[in-house]
Amino acid sequence: MRTRPWQLNAAFAPLESLLDRIERDGTLELSEAGVPVYTASGDGKAYSLVAVIQGMAEMFDIARLRDPTCPRTELLHRLAELLEQDGLLTPADIAGCHQCLAALRAYAASLPHQEMSDIVRTAQIKFRLDALLELSDEEGG
Repeated sequence: MRTRPWQLNAAFAPLESLLDRIERDGTLELSEAGVPVYTASGDGKAYSLVAVIQGMAEMFDIARLRDPTCPRTELLHRLAELLEQDGLLTPADIAGCHQCLAALRAYAASLPHQEMSDIVRTAQIKFRLDALLELSDEEGG
């Protein structure tokens, strides 16, 4: 992946920029319903910021199941939880997330493209299965 910096930037730059924005001026982009969102520059669509952060963390949780040297993601999970609950983000939370993302970026850069692609595909399958299970639960069964 080290030879594909544009892919690493596409994956990590949005969250890194978000942390920079929170650190700089303490603001988040909110939907009309007051939910933190991330607007993708590519398609202009707004996505749940909590879901984006959880997705990134869960993808590397899958990587960690395969390789225990993959950095831990607890700080990203904590960030998502705080954002979901309108919790107070401290400077330590922001700094920890910066460090976590830097470690995850370095780890991803060390992987062959095919291995990272497989992790992404596995995460996508997991997310789809989770959505189907949630839909099934909502329908009663």
